[in-house]
Formats: sequence, structure tokens, C-alpha cells
Amino acid sequence: MAARASSPKDPWKIDDYLSERRQKTDESFDYRYSVRPEAFGLLLRQGWLQESDLAGLRQEKLEMIMRWKIIYYSRAQKRRGGGLASNKNQCWLIST
Repeated sequence: MAARASSPKDPWKIDDYLSERRQKTDESFDYRYSVRPEAFGLLLRQGWLQESDLAGLRQEKLEMIMRWKIIYYSRAQKRRGGGLASNKNQCWLIST
């Protein structure tokens, strides 16, 4: 990307891109105790974690994580213009 820079504005475009990627990475891998359920919900939604990876957590923590997963799922659906549940697996997510 930097090697193809041809105008004075290109370094700023690169900076914007890197800042956006850094923010997404920071959101995905924020392990402060207060935001773990949210971070785990996002990682589940993105496929970086599986529910089996959370074995051993208390039920209340699992429920909180699953709520965040649903929130991130619904946000992604809204961005795509879709509804909340378009298949039976997604219906299961909404009901938990």
C-alpha cells in the first residue's frame, strides 16, 4: 500500500486505514474484566471462538456472552439490511 503511494494524500489514507484496523483489533481483543462478556460475544460472532471454548464458565456469564453475540449479530444484519432471523440456527441464537 505504501509502495504505491503517488500523491501527498496517500500517507493519510494509509494512516486512516491502519487506525480503523487498530480500533477493530482493540475491540476484538479487549480482555479487561469489565468488557470480557462483550469481547467474547464479538469473538463468538466473528468465529474466532466456539461455544465449546467457554466450557466451565458460570451460566450467568455464558448468558451474558450470548446476549452480546446476539447484539453483534443483529448489528451486522442491520448493516446488511437483513432481518434478525433468516434460518433456524439464527432463531436459536435469538431465543437464548
